[in-house]
Amino acid sequence: MNERAIDSLTMEDLTEDQQVVAELIGFDNYKKLAEVFVSDVIYLPKFKNKERKIRNQKIIEEFDGTNTLELAKKYGLTMVTIRSIVAVKRRALKANPLQDAQLTLYDFE
Repeated sequence: MNERAIDSLTMEDLTEDQQVVAELIGFDNYKKLAEVFVSDVIYLPKFKNKERKIRNQKIIEEFDGTNTLELAKKYGLTMVTIRSIVAVKRRALKANPLQDAQLTLYDFE
């Protein structure tokens, strides 16, 4: 009789956190995961970082140089945070404020 300890493992043998994982992925999958990653720590990144990058990109795209307060209210952030997010675009707008509004001779054709 060469029974492995994992073969006799039951849900009741798991901690509360382990039971949550086992319920999410299935008990058999939990046991497979435990066999492969025995004694290892598995890092699961938060998706908040990706969400923050997407939000910040939207803010940058919507920023027009005058709507800091509007963006702060829309995204539930402080004006200081909005200014920090759009700092590069703000400098570009200040350096060339008429970049989209300036007409050329070709515009009069």
